[in-house]
Amino acid sequence: MPSPADKEALIEAIYQAPLEPGGLSILVPSLEAALGARVGLFVKRQEGVGLLAGCSSSTALQMAEYGLHLWRHDRALHALDAERPGQIVLDTDLVTADERRKSPFYNDFLGSMDAERGVYASFLSEGGEVYYVSGQRSARCGDYEEDEVRLLDDLVPHLRRSLQTWRHLRRAAVERALASEVLDHAGMGVMLVNARSKMVGANSTAEACLEAAGLIIEDGHIRACDVRMERQLRRAIALATQPRAGAVTVELRASHGSLGVSLLVTPCRQQQLTGREPLATLLLPRVGQASTDLASFARAHGLTPAEARLLDALARGERIADYARRSGISPTTAKSHLRALFDKTGERRQADLIRLALQTARSSIEPAADRN
Repeated sequence: MPSPADKEALIEAIYQAPLEPGGLSILVPSLEAALGARVGLFVKRQEGVGLLAGCSSSTALQMAEYGLHLWRHDRALHALDAERPGQIVLDTDLVTADERRKSPFYNDFLGSMDAERGVYASFLSEGGEVYYVSGQRSARCGDYEEDEVRLLDDLVPHLRRSLQTWRHLRRAAVERALASEVLDHAGMGVMLVNARSKMVGANSTAEACLEAAGLIIEDGHIRACDVRMERQLRRAIALATQPRAGAVTVELRASHGSLGVSLLVTPCRQQQLTGREPLATLLLPRVGQASTDLASFARAHGLTPAEARLLDALARGERIADYARRSGISPTTAKSHLRALFDKTGERRQADLIRLALQTARSSIEPAADRN
């Protein structure tokens, strides 16, 4: 049995596991030491059993055999009630010695691993899935003592909360990967930076977007080529990494061409969950390659063609005065279109309007062969 200090360290490791690259698998050695058994974490579904973290001394083939078909003969697993998470079951209460000798699962599979004493605890039941931890050890070690069962019972609520955090982070990671892929196809650069403008992550399109916007990476930090823009960029990142921060739009002049671009800086909410340093997400269109398809957005909000053209220009980062001059209309007319956009979209600030366009409009990239 672990000492009180070791038990406290184990509980701390349980909560740290979702934040580590190895996930829940980093818990296996500590759980095995505490229970004196091979320990695995699994999820039971209707179609089979999935492996969350395998026993340290079991092979991948053994884990696959159990997950694919042998679980059907695991009486302790079937004794876990999906409606009663936190239940603890000993397989010695369910299988006689004679039954064990005749069972391919207990005799051939577990017996070959010298694992004749099993303890099971379910720690989460959700959506038809039962998450459980299983410990298997040699009969020479004897049955599980009362203090060992009590230890497992004490760990169950911590495992439950840790798993919920791990699942949440996995879903968030999948969503980020999908969003990054979509933005890659749309020609949008996504960069993750800390409060000191240091690059933490980026999608594959980010480099081209940075170059087009007149930004550079210097010693791992995002920098603007223009001193004034550098101040604005740093201020936007500093604001976005503050508690309860909102989105900030920075107007950047591209290194070539007459149009500027809008760099959208938003807080990265995951840091609130993990407790790690605050981060900001930078969203940047690739100048000259990404064009925002606002047709469906314009129809949804009842925009006139003139209003839709202005919104497209603003989403690209063009200043309203430059747009008016390029379009051959007066600044007053352009501002009246902007007021109409505010009225129809419900926004009251140009930065919020741009953010709405960048976040909800569908983007398309012209094929390279069609560009002039």
